[in-house]
Amino acid sequence: MWNPFRKVEVTEKVYKKFIDTGKVHNSIIRMIAFKLMKDEELNWRELVIFYGKTGEVNEMIRKLTKYKK
Repeated sequence: MWNPFRKVEVTEKVYKKFIDTGKVHNSIIRMIAFKLMKDEELNWRELVIFYGKTGEVNEMIRKLTKYKK
């Protein structure tokens, strides 16, 4: 069952899927964007995804900051 309050994290399974396919769920992109906006350090798995999906993460930050105004 889907739980909207579960912690979003880059698990080994998520990381391996990204390495194999280059795909990652939008919730991971959003989580990385929030961490960057809060000036939190990314772990190595998050960094790998950020480097591969920099454009998508930056676009998410633009969307999130648009809603803050």
